[in-house]
Amino acid sequence: MIRSIRKYLLVYLGFAIGFLSVFLIIISNFYLDQKDIQQHLDSIMTISALTLESTIDSLDKKEIQDTQLRFNEVNKTLNCHCKHIKLPHFSSENYIKNFNFQILNAHGNRMVYSPDGPILPPRIIKSPGFHNLVLNHIRWRFFVSKHPKLNIHIVLGEKISYREALVNQITRDDLLILLLIFPVSAILIWFIVSKSLLPLKQITKELKTRNPFHLTPMAIKNAPEEIEPMIVEMNQLLDRLREGLSREQAFAADAAHELRTPLATIKTLAQTAIENDDVEKMKMLLQKISHNVDRGSHVVQQLMNMSKTMPEALFLSKLEKIHLDVLVRETLSHLTPDALLKNIDIEMDVADKLPNITGNKIALEILIRNLIDNSIRYTYKNTSIFVNLYPIENNIVLEVRDQGPGIPKDKQEKVFDRFYRAHDPKYQGSGLGLAIVKQIASLHHAQITLETPAMKKGIIIRVFFPIQIQKP
Repeated sequence: MIRSIRKYLLVYLGFAIGFLSVFLIIISNFYLDQKDIQQHLDSIMTISALTLESTIDSLDKKEIQDTQLRFNEVNKTLNCHCKHIKLPHFSSENYIKNFNFQILNAHGNRMVYSPDGPILPPRIIKSPGFHNLVLNHIRWRFFVSKHPKLNIHIVLGEKISYREALVNQITRDDLLILLLIFPVSAILIWFIVSKSLLPLKQITKELKTRNPFHLTPMAIKNAPEEIEPMIVEMNQLLDRLREGLSREQAFAADAAHELRTPLATIKTLAQTAIENDDVEKMKMLLQKISHNVDRGSHVVQQLMNMSKTMPEALFLSKLEKIHLDVLVRETLSHLTPDALLKNIDIEMDVADKLPNITGNKIALEILIRNLIDNSIRYTYKNTSIFVNLYPIENNIVLEVRDQGPGIPKDKQEKVFDRFYRAHDPKYQGSGLGLAIVKQIASLHHAQITLETPAMKKGIIIRVFFPIQIQKP
C-alpha cells in the first residue's frame, strides 16, 4: 500500500531519471562517444596522410635533409605560431609528445621523421592502413599510406593514451553536467508532482469543509481526466447517501406515526380498564388491548423487515444462486398453520426444470412471506390460495392468487406505498407488506404486476425475476 503518492513519485521518478541518465552516459561514453571519437581521429589521420602524400612529387637528398632539419626545429616553430595566433588550448610540447610523422623508404627505414619519434618495425609497410603497436611500452595507433608514384610510405602516428585522455575528459564533462541535472531535475519533479496533486488537495479541502448534511454532488468541470472517475464515483456515493438519509428520515417519521396510534389506543384502553369495575367490560377492553398489541407487534416486525431490505442494509454484493421453488416451499411450511386457522387451502404448482435465479436469500424469503401472508390475511375463510412458479422468456414468474376482496384498479398503484391500506380496517395489517415486496423486487431488478381475475374475485400478483441480474 502506497502511504504517500508524493513521496512515491519523488523517490521513484528521481531514482528512475538518475539511473537512466547514468546508464545512458555510461553507454554514450564507453561505447558511442569512444567509437565516434576514434572514427573522427582516424579520419583526421587519413586525411592528413593523404594530403601530405599529394604534396610530394619527387625526392631529393638535399630536400630530405632540409625537411628533417625543419622537423628538428618544429617545436620552436610551433611555439612561435602559438604566440602569434594566440591558441591557449594548444601546446607544442603536447603535439610533439603525442603525435608522430615519418616517411619510410622501400626497406622501412626512416627518411624524414618527427623528433623523438619511435623507430617502426619494417613489417609495418607491408600492409597499408591502420596498425596498433606497442613500442617502448607505449601504445600507438599508426596510419600507413603508400605513395602511388614514389616508392615511399607516409606514416602518421598518435598515442592511444592521448585518445583515452580525450574520452575521459568528455566523460568528466558529462558527469559534471549530470551532477547539475540532478538538483534541477529534483526541483522540476517536485514542482510537477505538487502541481499534479493539487486537484486532490482541492477535493480534500472541499470534503473537509462540508457539513454532514451537505451531500450535493461535487463539481467535475475542469477536473483532470485521471481524477474525474473518482469524482464521479464519489458523487454517486453522495447520491446514495442522500437517498439513504432521506429514506431513513422518512422511515423514522412513518414508523413514529404508525406506532403512535396503537400505543395511544392501548394507553386509553388500559386507563379505562383500570377505572372500570365491570368484569365483562374489562375483558372486552383487555381483548381490544391484545388486538392493538398484536397490531403494534406486526407493525414493528414489518418495520424490522423493511429496515433489513433497505439498500444500505441489504448486501446484494453477496449474491448467490437461489432455488426459488425450494425457498417458496420452505416459506409455505412456516405459514401453513396460519392458513389452517382460516381453513384456507394453499395449492402450489411448479414448472419442471426451473432454472435458478441470482439474488439475496434473506430478502427473497421476506418477499415470498409477505406475499403469501397478505393473501392469508385478506382471503376469505374456507377458500384457496394458488402459488405458481413458471418461466417466461428470461424470467421466472412467482404468481400468487387469492380469493379475497381484491384491490380496486384505482388503488392498485397506491398499495405499494408505505402504510397505505386499501381495505377496511377490520383486516389486521400494517400497510407495509407490499411496500417491502416492491423494495426487494426493485433491488433484484424484478417487475411486479397486479391483475384482477376474470371472476372479479381476489387479486393476482406476479413478480418477474430475471434469471441473471447485475449487481446494483
